[in-house]
Amino acid sequence: MSGCYAFFDVDGTLINYTSMLSFLEFVELNDGRRLKLRRVGAGLQLRWLRRWASREYLNRCYYRLYAGRSVARITELGERWFAERHCRPAQRFNDNVVERLRWHQKEGHEVVFVSGGFEACLRPIATFLGVRHVLCCQMAHSRGVFSGELSQPATIGAGKALAMERFLRERHSAPDDCLYAYGDHPSDLAMLGLARHPVVVAGHAGLERYASEHQWPILQREML
Repeated sequence: MSGCYAFFDVDGTLINYTSMLSFLEFVELNDGRRLKLRRVGAGLQLRWLRRWASREYLNRCYYRLYAGRSVARITELGERWFAERHCRPAQRFNDNVVERLRWHQKEGHEVVFVSGGFEACLRPIATFLGVRHVLCCQMAHSRGVFSGELSQPATIGAGKALAMERFLRERHSAPDDCLYAYGDHPSDLAMLGLARHPVVVAGHAGLERYASEHQWPILQREML
């Protein structure tokens, strides 16, 4: 069965912060292994900000911080993290993007998140916005404990497009069908290029320039 799908990047697109780093800070403050995680997490943030390494490499470093941690505990912290974060209006959603998401839902389109994040920090956002499908990084786990490694390719860069294609195949749909995609970073280009209706969320000059050259619409930000 084919249908109309709208794929949304999350960090920087739907929300105006980086969920993975925000959640890491929350875990540092609320988990018993706080000091070790804070030391490693601080180094990860520094590398991230300096942008000396690829997103794929940083993604692997990030998930290794969760090795040996309880799946149930991290899931619980994810719910608490979102509840507290959502109470800070200046650090929540990009209003214009959420309005587009609501328009898709009103039109009967299936909204899908595509993110390099993971379930613990994405599922609460999806639930709040009424989104059923989340394509994200999946951490391997055994007996309720995370290994720190991914169980499938990361949903970053080309991995986002691969996850979208797999999702569509499972539903017997194709990229030529009614397909929208929203992203804010050059790493979203593979995802955007797969869609019939790509939309760039403003914020990255290089991506905005690319969008203008290819006559893609650019959605301005307005924070809730």
